[in-house]
Amino acid sequence: MCASAQRDSGAAHLHWLEEIPGPGDLSSPAPTTARELILAELLMTEMTGVDIFFALRTSHET
Repeated sequence: MCASAQRDSGAAHLHWLEEIPGPGDLSSPAPTTARELILAELLMTEMTGVDIFFALRTSHET
């Protein structure tokens, strides 16, 4: 029974974790093709170890 704090308009509200709803179904309503799965796996493999925030920050500085 842990609790988490939430701020609304400066007022703090305490909620028990059991009261916080889950995110629901986050999957796409469209079917995923085999090609999309291959491309997603390739992207995840290539992005391993890349600090995306650092990459975005430096790309805007140039």
